[in-house]
Amino acid sequence: PDMRGQAEAKKELQRLMQKKATLETELSGLKQQLKNMGVGVNDALVDSGGFPRADVDVHGILAIKNALIKRQNDHVELMEQIETSMLEYHSLLKKEGTASSAKKGSKIVDTKKDAKTRENLKAAVLEAHAQILKENPSMGKAEALKKAMQAVHENNKKATQPIQANEDQHGQGQGNDQENLENLKPFLIE
Repeated sequence: PDMRGQAEAKKELQRLMQKKATLETELSGLKQQLKNMGVGVNDALVDSGGFPRADVDVHGILAIKNALIKRQNDHVELMEQIETSMLEYHSLLKKEGTASSAKKGSKIVDTKKDAKTRENLKAAVLEAHAQILKENPSMGKAEALKKAMQAVHENNKKATQPIQANEDQHGQGQGNDQENLENLKPFLIE
């Protein structure tokens, strides 16, 4: 595996992401300019009679809308470049991971099991998301999704802590079976 290629792919991806952030800031600024001029992105610039509106600077707004459309097109193109760059970078990472696993003689991750884990996590997050929205109807969907992801992450961390503590005790020859059973009680189904 070519580590230099991996590093270059990562730098390119970071450069594109920075460009995306700059472009999105620019788009936001253009939209704000339109708002400050008293129109939205999709508002008409003619009155009901088909004449240019007298209450706004039609030519200025047209120039901003034109710039906005151009930047939106640039954003679409940039997102395609980012997608391609991400696929390339992850492909290089995967090649490196497979090669290093083969060198060490370790098992390669079972992709079916990994996909099942992702599906289980996704289901848990969606369930938590629905519950959070039900309990807090005024909360935005994005905020609720963030809280749901955090809750699932915390639950998974809590679930593995007693097991890790248990493994540490066995590794050091400390603890007894009664203590180990107490550590596992929260996870037993009765």
